[in-house]
Amino acid sequence: MNLGSWDRGVLKAVLVASLIVPIYVVVEVGIPNSGDWLAGLGMFFLLFYSVYLHFFDCRVGSCRFPAHWLICRYGGGRLVWYVIAITMFTL
Repeated sequence: MNLGSWDRGVLKAVLVASLIVPIYVVVEVGIPNSGDWLAGLGMFFLLFYSVYLHFFDCRVGSCRFPAHWLICRYGGGRLVWYVIAITMFTL
């Protein structure tokens, strides 16, 4: 049973979904003009991504991996089963 390449999928999901926050911060605050401000911005990004990755791992481990495994195991990995799972979760 092939479950796909999760490492690339997780990396893409994390970067694409959270890319708006660093862009917003740099646009609103501006480009750092001192070393102290650059270090503060770097620490903000480090803290933001560590918390974001923690919550992402909790969601993936509790819902997405088991659902994906079940769909691949019993549904053959067809797209219609993902749509049904999302619809059931939404309802």
